[in-house]
Order: sequence, then structure tokens, then C-alpha cells
Amino acid sequence: MHGKLAALMPWLLIVGACSQSDSSDSVEGNQAGGNEPPMLAATFEQAGAATDPVRWDRSSDLKGPDTNANGIRDDIDAWLGTLSIAGTAKSYLEAQARTLQQVATVDLTSTANLSSLNAAYFNAVMCNDTAATDLSVADLQHSLLHYTFNTKDRFRRYLDFDASLSQFSVTQPEAKTC
Repeated sequence: MHGKLAALMPWLLIVGACSQSDSSDSVEGNQAGGNEPPMLAATFEQAGAATDPVRWDRSSDLKGPDTNANGIRDDIDAWLGTLSIAGTAKSYLEAQARTLQQVATVDLTSTANLSSLNAAYFNAVMCNDTAATDLSVADLQHSLLHYTFNTKDRFRRYLDFDASLSQFSVTQPEAKTC
């Protein structure tokens, strides 16, 4: 049970950012052009800080640029390159980044596509759980979510994706699939 909950925590944490805000910062307020929830707004500001070594993409394009076509948005790829992790933990974090990037383009009406993407993300999280030697990887997973959904439109798309997932569940695989 602990592994299942740990795998779902990144999805729940970003949604929790909205549910803890007051009514003036609600998701409904965002859809009407209001401000982001406070935690999310702080992340957006942080992602654009002049001292940040990464130039964060804040374009209106949901996908953002991926010039090397590796399935990871360029700014996220650059951020991953600044991290002091290596080996399997980095590979699994990159796999998570690829699955999160697919949220921008997945057909939200296709149960098969949603299920496949959710299972891929769940697997990447579980693999990272087994490779992690400390809690810093969990912190990086949380940051990855915030940086991936760093604009109002991207965050709305994530919320739409999350709402679409409510029609099914994923269980932890019996065999190791890492």
C-alpha cells in the first residue's frame, strides 16, 4: 500500500495546491482569468528568476520546444542536466518527464490513451521509488511537476487530464518493470 500511495503522491500534490487555496484563488477563478493558486504562483515566479540557471519556457504552447526530439521539453531537459543525480534515478526522472510531457497532447477522450499514459507514469514513479536512496528524489519529482505545468494553460490541461483519470485506477505491477 505504501508504494501505491507514494506513486500517486506527485499527482495529488499538484492538485492539493489548488484545493488549499482560498476562494479568490480557486481553479474556477483561474478559468475566468484569475490568479494562480498561491503555491503555484510562487513556483511560476521562481521558475522565471534571473538567478535561475534555466531559462524556463513560458510560451502559450502547451508542449513547448523540444529541439532534440527526446520527448522532454527543452527547459525541463536543461533543468534535469543541472541536477546532481545520475544513473537509474536520473533515467527514471527523465522517464517521468517524458510521461508528463505527453499530458499536453494525450487525447482526453481516449480511455486507452489515458490509461496507458497513467500506467507509464505510475511505472516511472515506482521505478524511481526503488532506485532512490533518499528523499531528495521525491522532492525532485515534486519540482518536476511544478516546472512542467508552469503556465495557466499547462496547469489547466493537467487538471483536465487529472479529471479524465477519475474513470479508472492503476494498481502496482506484480513484476518489476523498470
